[in-house]
Amino acid sequence: MQAVPFELDARDDAAAPRVLLVDDDAINAHVVARVLKRNGCEVVVASSVRAARSWLERSQFDVVVTDIWVSDGTGIDVFHAARACDASASLVFLGGDPALPKLLASPGGSVRYLCKPLDPVALIDTVVLACREHRHRDE
Repeated sequence: MQAVPFELDARDDAAAPRVLLVDDDAINAHVVARVLKRNGCEVVVASSVRAARSWLERSQFDVVVTDIWVSDGTGIDVFHAARACDASASLVFLGGDPALPKLLASPGGSVRYLCKPLDPVALIDTVVLACREHRHRDE
């Protein structure tokens, strides 16, 4: 797999995208985090909704990437926690049901859905776009 360098336009902050990855599957979390890190993202991994809430309360993230099913809840719980801390939070849901994107559609594009197995290029493209939109909403 070839790394895709992180690029934002000139108006964007030069800082690497900060990503909170929420996944209770250690192998999947490792693979996704590795792809994100190899492509210039700063990644924090939380293995539960509880851990995600704790990270969201004490730190800021450009994008939250969460599995739909987490051991102590769901990605929707993570969504609500992220929005409680940052009303403009960008989220990317990961799951295996191709029908879910219609249920999770969000005006403004702040919520996205990627089907597993993940395409690394689609993952990076989605995270970069979500980061860009989050940073411009905060301006």
